[in-house]
Amino acid sequence: MHGVGEQGHGVGPKIWTDRGDPYRSKLVLKPSQLHAFELFVYTPMPEWSGKKLCIGAEDNIIVTENGVELFVPLHDKITLSR
Repeated sequence: MHGVGEQGHGVGPKIWTDRGDPYRSKLVLKPSQLHAFELFVYTPMPEWSGKKLCIGAEDNIIVTENGVELFVPLHDKITLSR
């Protein structure tokens, strides 16, 4: 995750374990904060001599008193555009 704002990835705390920055794992999410929740899937591609294809998805979330809420519903299917 990372903060959301005009500066994109440069705004707000990045939330993940990082051996180079031990303080990141101690950050606290507070109500009213906006973050981008990022998911990545990697799959090997035989056509690319086994190199991996990365497919990423990012959704904005808001931290509330009741937990985390999405701004839009989760996708439950894949739409193929040709």
